[in-house]
Amino acid sequence: SVSVERAANSSGPWVVIHPELNEHHEETVAIDHDAGIGIDWHYRLRGRLSDGEIIVFGPVSASARPQAVESAITSIGPNPSSAGTQIQYVVAHRGPVRLELIDVMGRVVATLENRVADPGPYSAAWDGVAKGSRLPAGLYFIRLTAPDGVSTARFVAIR
Repeated sequence: SVSVERAANSSGPWVVIHPELNEHHEETVAIDHDAGIGIDWHYRLRGRLSDGEIIVFGPVSASARPQAVESAITSIGPNPSSAGTQIQYVVAHRGPVRLELIDVMGRVVATLENRVADPGPYSAAWDGVAKGSRLPAGLYFIRLTAPDGVSTARFVAIR
């Protein structure tokens, strides 16, 4: 028999948990739905062999993070800016992702990201330069295009 145990400390105390088990290719994935978000947890497998011997695998540590339900731009800063900015965004589903700077006429001024991304949080830095020169002052948009949709946020360039 095999059990999954969890502890807040790598030395215990260990508590048997009953995670959701999913078969994924030739692996079994255990999902601990009761783990508190943002806490570092420690897990181990405890098995009993047919001769009664107990074997323990682990511990391994993991931290539960909230999973994004939809891709979105989460912050732009500084905004307004005269020298560039940092864009934080989250991707909900694996797939092609484009992050673009758009002018008010809808033209792409700069492409900041163009790749396949796994789910999770990301950051992109932009230096304020587009097509070899400093961006003129004005209103712009940052557009994130991801597998589950499009997210847009305003950005103001100042001199």
